[in-house]
Amino acid sequence: MRKISLQRKTKETLIKINLVIEGKGRYKIRTTNPFFDHMLELFSFWGSFNLKLEAHQSKELDFHHLNEDIGIALGQAFLKILKKEKNIKRYSSKIIPMDGSLVRLALDISGRPGIYLDLGKAKKFFLKNIENYNLNLLRQFLKAFTDNFKVTLHVDILKADDAHHVIEAIFKGLGQVLKEALSCESGRKLPSTKGKL
Repeated sequence: MRKISLQRKTKETLIKINLVIEGKGRYKIRTTNPFFDHMLELFSFWGSFNLKLEAHQSKELDFHHLNEDIGIALGQAFLKILKKEKNIKRYSSKIIPMDGSLVRLALDISGRPGIYLDLGKAKKFFLKNIENYNLNLLRQFLKAFTDNFKVTLHVDILKADDAHHVIEAIFKGLGQVLKEALSCESGRKLPSTKGKL
């Protein structure tokens, strides 16, 4: 079973993570932001990850700092689990509808970090707050996550009827593409003609 316990502590934040990749989608998440908690719950459920995450700020700071540090810690947790992985599927893509919103995600566990977020028609919602969260914070979280997991992630917002729906579709989709890309294919060697990611 691929699992890890990880703690990230700075002068500003403290984050504790317990992650099981082959889980049942069970979660216990506390980040001080109820909306973001729910988004990470969706990520855990749709990825079938068991995720226990507790995060605190040690100072009176904007949620930006905690949001980014959670992305860093979660990316590091996935990377450490996969450090010796040889037979993952590597690629995945999904199109996720959420009412009138539609989001496409494509992931490559490549060893090359990159987040390519095309806001499309969601630009009008970029700074709109939904319970103290928005697309700008989401972009910062995804950058921290992909930089530290060393993966390439494309997110294209194809239709956008509501900022909440867009963000929810992205977190659901992120769980699904990770679940598929992390799945093991028995008998297969490292998925790269180079022999190294």
